[in-house]
Amino acid sequence: MLSKRNAMLAAGAAAALVALGGGRMAGAADADWVNGNNGSKPFDAVVGGRDSDGQQLYFCRAYHINGFQPGKLNPTHRTCNFGYGGREITSPLYETLVPHWQSPSGGQLPGAPYHAGKDSDGAPLYICRANYQGGLHLGKLREGAGCYIGYGGTEILLKTYQVLTRLTDDGAR
Repeated sequence: MLSKRNAMLAAGAAAALVALGGGRMAGAADADWVNGNNGSKPFDAVVGGRDSDGQQLYFCRAYHINGFQPGKLNPTHRTCNFGYGGREITSPLYETLVPHWQSPSGGQLPGAPYHAGKDSDGAPLYICRANYQGGLHLGKLREGAGCYIGYGGTEILLKTYQVLTRLTDDGAR
């Protein structure tokens, strides 16, 4: 257990990292994690399951003894809960997993896009989203073409879009 002084030092160090990271914890491979506390979460937090009370559970992680421990966030409980040393640990300070979007254009692919399927000719398709008619619509990206969305009963090709990406094994995008 941390002494009050060490807890205050740890909180200050975390705050400094958050400030340096522009609201996110600093770190090369941490772009998919956003700071939260006391049950807060970003609107696009990744849902991972459902608690026994029916509430959605979100992926979270909390710093504990020299490293991050992955766990679950039930916003109504206001903490990130994770197993450690045979016990369930709770932390009101945590980070929440969010999707990462990159913004290429004109049919280009960013590094490490999520492969979502394949077209009738075998070409790979990826997850994209684009602004259209006042909404943010989900669709499919075909390399060299752009983001196709369904809207008003027709397929629309948009050249300005975002692509859902992931971290590669080495932490690079």
